Amino acid sequence: MENLLESPHHARKDGLKGRWRTEFGHTHGVIAVESFFEAVALHRLRNRPLLKDESLAALELEFFPNPRQTLYVPCLWSHWQRPGRVNLLSFATIVDRAPAEVQAAGQDICPVVIKRENVIAWLNPDPDDLATSYAVLEDRPSVTFDHFPSSAERERLARPAPAKIINLWKTPAVNETLVA
Repeated sequence: MENLLESPHHARKDGLKGRWRTEFGHTHGVIAVESFFEAVALHRLRNRPLLKDESLAALELEFFPNPRQTLYVPCLWSHWQRPGRVNLLSFATIVDRAPAEVQAAGQDICPVVIKRENVIAWLNPDPDDLATSYAVLEDRPSVTFDHFPSSAERERLARPAPAKIINLWKTPAVNETLVA
């Protein structure tokens, strides 16, 4: 369980009967999102191999549905209890093989998106009928994705580095000027 606490919480659709068997069919949830973020290796984004002396670098991309819409992402939640340790309430989004346009940006997996009309069925699973839960995961809306550098990355790229560090808690001296 320790390694679970230190890793991203993605539940691969092909592993739901394995690692996630305690939650799958029992503790389902849904998050509604307008976009999602993925860190993509720069060499993969540029569709080339990693160069001999190149260090691995990544760029955080934000993926938006086209046309823009709310995405319903299924997840599994859990309440982990360990003797002598703090309890942990957590969830994992369900991911699957990424569609072609997300793969072209260098990302192999993508959150599963379910249809709005299937949300209630997903939230009320029958542990004796996992086929219905799998059917909800397969009945996906027709969505394509555009991607851009994430908001934080766009902001970093758009702003020049400050020429002077300013202590915002200290009033500047009369002859000091603030750099915008």
